[in-house]
Amino acid sequence: MALAVAVGLSAAVASGVGVIGFIGLASNALCNAIGVRTVRQRLIAAPAVGAALLGLTDLAVRHLALLDGVPTGAVTSLIGAPLLLLMIGRLPASRPGAGSIPQVSRLGP
Repeated sequence: MALAVAVGLSAAVASGVGVIGFIGLASNALCNAIGVRTVRQRLIAAPAVGAALLGLTDLAVRHLALLDGVPTGAVTSLIGAPLLLLMIGRLPASRPGAGSIPQVSRLGP
């Protein structure tokens, strides 16, 4: 269920604002991967990581001869698709036995 919700929300964001909008989701996941833990730190780091990621992608599209004429959104989708699969694999419900209701034992008579 969580997998379907995650895929649905990501697809809605990508279709609503374009593939470049996926960087907003990816930057938060990247901040988590590099060790940013508190909300205050994420509020500062996530926009900076997103801007750097989009800037580097745009720079690569403009200056690499292999990517001449390729839209920036196509290149961000090449980055975003594997990252989405990685994020889905880390969901607790995607692991065997996760998401099940724990058994409560009664103590006493």
